[in-house]
Amino acid sequence: MKNKNALLLNNTFSIIIAAICLALLFYGVSKVYSRYTSNEETENAKTLIDSIESKINALEYSQKNTFSFRGISTENKWYLIGWSKSESSRPDKCFFKSCLCICKSESTNILEISKSCQKDGFCRNFNDEILETKSNQAEYDVIPGPGSSELYPSNIEVYPVKEIAFKQIKVYSPNLIDIEIEKTKEYNKRSIKVSYYSEDYLELKNQKQ
Repeated sequence: MKNKNALLLNNTFSIIIAAICLALLFYGVSKVYSRYTSNEETENAKTLIDSIESKINALEYSQKNTFSFRGISTENKWYLIGWSKSESSRPDKCFFKSCLCICKSESTNILEISKSCQKDGFCRNFNDEILETKSNQAEYDVIPGPGSSELYPSNIEVYPVKEIAFKQIKVYSPNLIDIEIEKTKEYNKRSIKVSYYSEDYLELKNQKQ
């Protein structure tokens, strides 16, 4: 009887130790994978901001062009955002210049994004007096179909009805992102405009023409 109990106890201990080892192995693998994906995400963000900077520098003043860039394929929210040298909300790492940054932020508040940019974002500084980023989107209106009521809506149709714009441009996407870059110079004041136009915005724009 004692041998059976001892054998059962040993087996129980073996199972517990095996379970602990598997848990530690799973934890170690998950940490390595998380670090790898985080590094890959960071490198993709650096590549994107470097590519955009290169296109900006290649343009002459009074030129405008649209370029396709590979988005950052991730569940984390990355934004492309710019500040003019006169804007007080820009990150400290911009120093006394205008800057264009790519930053990871769960908030869409400009000040919160600025803090994220300062902490671990990637910024590129420019001597131009004005640097503007704009994400042009469409606001929707929901129209219930015939026979609908407030309690039982049916045949709901959604229409883009209003143009809206945000300072930050979403760049977390597995797809290509078309970004328009324009450089101008008027009365010795140089400016860079970086703009994104959603498909819904363009559709609404075409409807109005």
